[in-house]
Parts: sequence; structure tokens; C-alpha cells
Amino acid sequence: EILPAGRANLDQLAVSLQKYPDSDILIVGHADSDGADAYNLDLSQRRANAALAYLQGRGVPSTRVHATGRGEMEPIASNDTEAGKQRNRRVEVAIYASEAYRNRVKAGNQ
Repeated sequence: EILPAGRANLDQLAVSLQKYPDSDILIVGHADSDGADAYNLDLSQRRANAALAYLQGRGVPSTRVHATGRGEMEPIASNDTEAGKQRNRRVEVAIYASEAYRNRVKAGNQ
């Protein structure tokens, strides 16, 4: 389930992606350390896929969005506390130039 604040952020991202068609995004899901490694990897992938599906529902083409899960491998806080675990249950988004745009830039520089 995507929390209301997350939906608001994804709504803003969808609008931005419409304004900047030469950008693609990578969605990375994360998990805390509770549970088995395989479970956390699957959980983090499902988190990323949920964000991807939400963006698709807002008109972002699937060709512009890539999703992956990292499990518990990249914590941003200690997993020794509940507050830290909560911070590690997250989805991050990276925006980058599309391959088509990069190819146009390369062609223009030759």
C-alpha cells in the first residue's frame, strides 16, 4: 500500500515526467532486516512495482520507468530500533536522461 504522502510525491513526479519527456526513472524498493533475505528482496521489489504501477496509472509509459528491489542491502538507518526499521522501508526514485536523449547528445558531439 502506498501511503498518502507517497501518492502525492508520485503524482508530482508524473507531472514532471510529462514536462520532461527526455527523462526516465529508476524506482528502487528497500526493506528493513526483519525476515529472511529472500523475503525482503521480494518485498522490496513489490514496493518498487507498486510505485511503477501507480505511475503507469497516471499516464507514465512503462518504457520510461524501471523498477528494482534491493532488499535489506542498503539501509539508511539502524535496524536495531523500530524507528530505524521504518526509515529503511522505503522507495527511492532516480531521474536520469533517457537513452534516446543520450544518443542524440552523442551524435551531436561527433
